[in-house]
Amino acid sequence: MDIMPVMVMPVMVMPVMVMPVMVMPVMVMVVMVMVDIFADKCYILISQTTKEYEMGNRAVIAIKDKFYKKEDTPCIYLHWNGGRDSVQSFLDVHNELGMRGAEDSNYALARLTQIICNALGGELSCGISIYSRADTDNGDNGVYWLDNVDEKLSIVEREFAPDVEQTHWIEKGGMKESIIKCMPESYLQEVKNA
Repeated sequence: MDIMPVMVMPVMVMPVMVMPVMVMPVMVMVVMVMVDIFADKCYILISQTTKEYEMGNRAVIAIKDKFYKKEDTPCIYLHWNGGRDSVQSFLDVHNELGMRGAEDSNYALARLTQIICNALGGELSCGISIYSRADTDNGDNGVYWLDNVDEKLSIVEREFAPDVEQTHWIEKGGMKESIIKCMPESYLQEVKNA
């Protein structure tokens, strides 16, 4: 991290025509475009606000657990794919694979994180925190609180939810099959044999 300013600062003062393309900073952002990586045919969500342009489709996911104070509850932070349709699809895969539910919240959160990370790939989309340190009032999707409903890990409460939920893929049957395709075969075999 200490090297970054030394490398970037001289480049930023150079005329635009001689700036290397790979390090050229983006100065103006008119529209934030998010391509949903799960779509067989990619669709684009264009996010515009009247006050400012924000990056991300953020959400926090936490499991209700009587052994944790709310502020100490472990949670998942999603920078991308935090809309209702993505989160519901991650839960659908979690439940279909027979992962542990809210009765064992630590393992349930770990397996849900594993599913999300396998699906999203990369290293910048998903993080782990506790509720008091998470970006809960993030201006995108807020917090999804999970618990068991009919023996399945389900969304039972929302905080800081948007006025309009993203339901594009829920209406089309979800992204479950696309997410399952992202799971390593060894992982799917282990789940089958458990």
